[in-house]
Amino acid sequence: MSLIWVSGVLTDWITSKIALIEEEVWDLGASSIVKISNKSLDLTWIKDGEDTYFINKTDNTCAYNKTLQVPYGISDRVLKIFNSTGQNLASIVKSVIDFSNSTTGYYIIEKQPPVVAGMEGIHWLACKNGSKPEDPALLVEVLFSGDQIEPPTLNISKQIMLSLRIGEFNGSFTENNTSPYSYIHIEFDKLALAKPKETQIKLPPGQVCSGLKNTTLPLKQVDEFYGVIEDEVKLTSTKVFYSSSNGIVAESSSAKPYPFFNEASDAAQIVHSFKYGYEFTFSQTNCQEMKTLLNTTNDVVTDDKGLHLKPFLQILFNTNLNFSKFTPTKTEGNITVDVYRATDLDNSTVELFIIKDELYSIRRYVNNELKSDQRIIPLPINGFSLSQLEFGLRSCYQPPTISSHVDTVMVELPGKSLADVFSVGLETFTNAFAQAMNQIGQISPLRISVFPVIKSSEALDLVVNVAEKTQIQPGSVGANFTTEDVSSAFIEALNKTLAKGDIEFKVNQQSWKISSNTLTRFPEAHTKCWYGFSGGSMFVLGIFAFMLGIALGAGGILFINRRKQISTLAYQVFE
Repeated sequence: MSLIWVSGVLTDWITSKIALIEEEVWDLGASSIVKISNKSLDLTWIKDGEDTYFINKTDNTCAYNKTLQVPYGISDRVLKIFNSTGQNLASIVKSVIDFSNSTTGYYIIEKQPPVVAGMEGIHWLACKNGSKPEDPALLVEVLFSGDQIEPPTLNISKQIMLSLRIGEFNGSFTENNTSPYSYIHIEFDKLALAKPKETQIKLPPGQVCSGLKNTTLPLKQVDEFYGVIEDEVKLTSTKVFYSSSNGIVAESSSAKPYPFFNEASDAAQIVHSFKYGYEFTFSQTNCQEMKTLLNTTNDVVTDDKGLHLKPFLQILFNTNLNFSKFTPTKTEGNITVDVYRATDLDNSTVELFIIKDELYSIRRYVNNELKSDQRIIPLPINGFSLSQLEFGLRSCYQPPTISSHVDTVMVELPGKSLADVFSVGLETFTNAFAQAMNQIGQISPLRISVFPVIKSSEALDLVVNVAEKTQIQPGSVGANFTTEDVSSAFIEALNKTLAKGDIEFKVNQQSWKISSNTLTRFPEAHTKCWYGFSGGSMFVLGIFAFMLGIALGAGGILFINRRKQISTLAYQVFE
C-alpha cells in the first residue's frame, strides 16, 4: 500500500485568505488525511473508505458525514467539469492533467521564468467556456518543472506540477467579464511517496464526532470483581473488592480522594456494607470508625426504597451515555481492542477499550487532553476472602475500653476439636455461627465473635462474645435496626432455645451443633468480674486463638483451665 504525501500553500484570491495544506493519500484516494490551517483555524478531514470525518480543532468539534468534501475553494460545478470528487489534492491534480489532455492550452513565454520550490517553472494556460449557460467559464494555469528536471523517484512523472491556479467566471469569457467568481492558487512545496506507518486511519485519541450511529456496549454485567485499577496518568493504584450479591464493596488506594468511591478519607481501607447500612474505615492495624452509610459516594444510588449498591460498571463510568464505535486498536500484547467513545455530561470525553465483553481500560479527556487512563486488572476472585473481610468488620462493633459492657457466654460443641475449626477457617466458622444466631434473635451477625477453647477430646467449648447494640443509625438499606435485640435479650433468647434442645447449623455444608443446656456465663457467676472483654482484649485473644491453632497443628499440646479469665490468659502469652 503506497502513500502520497503532498503539502503546500493554498491562497484564495477572492477572500484574500491563505492557509497551509498537508495531505496524505492511501490507495489512490480510497483513504486520506487532509489538514488546512492558518493562525485562526485548524481543520482536518479524514476519509476512510466511505466514511469522512471533519475535525475542527479551532472549536474542538468533529462531524461525521459521508458526503462531506474538502473546501479548497473550488465549487462543485468546477469539480463536475473536471470530473473530480475534490476530496483530496491528488484527485484534483489528476483531473487537471486529464483536463489538459482534452483542452487546447498555451505556453506562456516569459523573460524571467517563475521559480517554485527552487525549480524553474513552465507556464501553461487554458481558457474554456461552459457548454451550457449555467456552466462556468474556466481559467486554468499550471506551472510544471519541464523535462530537464529529473524527478526524485521513478514513481513520479517527469513533469512535476509546481503550482495550480483555477479561476471560475460566470457565463462566458468576454471583454467585460474579467472578474472571477472564484480564484484559488495552490503552490506545492512537497511531493513524496512513502510506506505508511499505520495500515489504518484513526481519529485522534479521545475525539468524538457528531452524526455517528450510537451503539450498545458489548460489556457483560459484573456481579463480583476483585482486582486493581491503575491510573497511568495519575500514577495511582486502587484495589477493589465488589460483590453485588453480598451487598458489599471495599476499596484501598494510594489516591486521595478514593477514586472508586470518590470519597475523601485518610483511612487505609474503606468498606461499604449495603446489607447492614454502614461505612467502616480502617487504619493499617485496626478499625477507625463505623458510621452511617450515606448517598454521597459514587457507589450509592438512591430510590424511593432507600440506598442501593450501583452496578459495577456504573461506578466506573456513566453507562447511559451515547457511545459510538471507532477504529479498533492493539494492546502491547497484540490483542485487538474495540474502541468506544462518548461525551460525558461535563463535556469531557469517555473512551472505553473493550476486549470481547470485558472492560480493558477507561480514558478520560478534557479539551483533548488526557486526564485519566485507568487500566482494569482483574485478580482471581478466590484470592479474596469475604469471610475474612467480615471478620474484620466485627472489630468495629467491639467497645474500645473494658468499662464498656460486653456479654460473653460459653457453649459446647460436641464431637468437635480445634482442628475441625481451623480446617474450615476461623473466619468462615465465625460467619456461619453468627448467621445461625441471627435465626434465634434479632441481632446483626457482625455483633457476634467466637473463640474456641479445648474442653476435652470429645468436645470443644466456644466462647461467644456478643457486642452491645450500636447507637449509630444505619443507612436506609432495609436493616431491622429498631427491633434489634440488646445483648442481654439475645442471650436470654439463646438460653431459652438451648433449653429446648440442640441447635444445629452448617459450616461449608458440614453439620455442627451446640449442645443443649450448656450455656454458661463467662466468667462464671461466682467470680467477681461480670464485665466482658475490651476490644483490645478480644483482638489479642484472636491472635492467641490463631497461635493456639498453629501450635496444635504442629503437634503441641496446651491445656486451658476454662475457669480462668481468658482475657488475662491471652495477655500472658505476650509477657
